[in-house]
Amino acid sequence: GGIVYFIQGGDVCKAVPGNEPEILAQLPLDQMTAFTHVSADGSRLCVPTTDARALDGDKSLAGRPDYDIDARVQAENLSSYLHIYDTNSGEKLMCEEVPKAWITHVQFSPVNRELILYNHEWASDCGIRRMWLFDGKQHIRLRPEGDGRRKDDWACHEMWERDGSAIIYHGGLSNGRNYVGRVYPDGTGHREIALPEAWWRYGHFTVGGPGILGWDGYYEHPQHPT
Repeated sequence: GGIVYFIQGGDVCKAVPGNEPEILAQLPLDQMTAFTHVSADGSRLCVPTTDARALDGDKSLAGRPDYDIDARVQAENLSSYLHIYDTNSGEKLMCEEVPKAWITHVQFSPVNRELILYNHEWASDCGIRRMWLFDGKQHIRLRPEGDGRRKDDWACHEMWERDGSAIIYHGGLSNGRNYVGRVYPDGTGHREIALPEAWWRYGHFTVGGPGILGWDGYYEHPQHPT
């Protein structure tokens, strides 16, 4: 719709073409932000935050810190929060605390604003703790252990199918093979396809039309990197 939402300090801002940006809402001072997302109907905005201690508060970091962020979050019982706002009034409709999590990505379902896909960033047991879905009442783990899935696998870059029917993701198995996966929003119906053994490094995936997956175009062979 041409409207831009962004974070300026602790302010959640809204910019409508032709108008000056306005402050829609304000975030808690002791929390740090990540990527935001607006629902497909434009009515809701989700802003994830994390207790500032996870990223050393007001300190300026030059890249990745020299400590394990996830380990600090777990040891010190830090939380992330899903702040959901009405995009017209700025009213906070919900603030859902997610204990022992560092959330950086949130995505409303393209067909149901009640469903929010989110992640645990850099989780130590990434294979089973990376991907989650919040349906307004419960938090659904989208890749549990079992049926060949292990906590020491790698899972990442989860995204919705364009029709909201499933979530696409990719990663690497503990045996060294990379894969592409798909799961339904209720956490069932897992399908994971191992990529050719020589496909040991690749880029980001994104969904296209129904049944089509695209990637960002680089590939490296172990003996012939390009």
